[in-house]
Amino acid sequence: RGRVQALWVSVSSQDAAHKDTTAMLGLDVSVLRPALDALRTAARVPPPLRSLDADLWPLRPAAARALGLSDARLAQAEAAPNAQLLSVSALLACETPAARALRVGDVVLQCDGAAVRDVSALAVVAAPAVDLVVLRDGREQALHVETTELDAMETRRVVHWCGALVQRPYRAVLEQVRRLPSAVYISCTLFGSPANAAGLRPGMWITEVDGRAVATLDDFAEALDAMRPGAPRYVRVAVAGKNLVARVLSLRVDNHYWPPWELVHDEAEASGWRMVEKAVD
Repeated sequence: RGRVQALWVSVSSQDAAHKDTTAMLGLDVSVLRPALDALRTAARVPPPLRSLDADLWPLRPAAARALGLSDARLAQAEAAPNAQLLSVSALLACETPAARALRVGDVVLQCDGAAVRDVSALAVVAAPAVDLVVLRDGREQALHVETTELDAMETRRVVHWCGALVQRPYRAVLEQVRRLPSAVYISCTLFGSPANAAGLRPGMWITEVDGRAVATLDDFAEALDAMRPGAPRYVRVAVAGKNLVARVLSLRVDNHYWPPWELVHDEAEASGWRMVEKAVD
């Protein structure tokens, strides 16, 4: 109803020296309006919101001219009050259609035929795809870009194995890598567990279990099911960190104190989660 004009927010980040920094910023409600409008009219809650999977950063007109922006485009940008030119400073996911279509350094000039004057034009995108005009390598290019639906609950399945909690990587993780080693991501290891003792750590991706490649959670679960029952044994686990350096670790399986199980999101359950226990010897 127009009573709130902006939100006062605290943003935590890290500087180039990896030191924690905090900034107090005002967030204009115009950035949130597309999401609020979707909440009012959507048949489902939360409403489907989509993203271009890109960080956008203001670009000075002089810098845009140096990149090859035409005089006509520059005049249009300068004629609009408080207008900004926006460039892609980072891609937030490495394997989505939007991330594959856009490049760091692209200057976004138009979205669906309308000139892009500030970040609110691209902050929340409702359409499954948009038509962009970008400045790339000194030339304007037309791009048809598929957007990514933002899931309100990114984690819907967690697999526990020997004290390691394994799941699909969530968006905050995808922002940190240029290539996914796999979709089998360790989000937590419990202190004193075989996984912790073997050197498995949060932030690693599992790529192989005992020589068997695992690319998805289903692959990982099948690899665990395929292990021969019997006495505790050592298993070779190939992992990669966010620097994509591969390592092979040796893990001693202990199904007595650390049996495998899964948590699966299930709206029918009172807690919203269903426990799936795995059969062990």
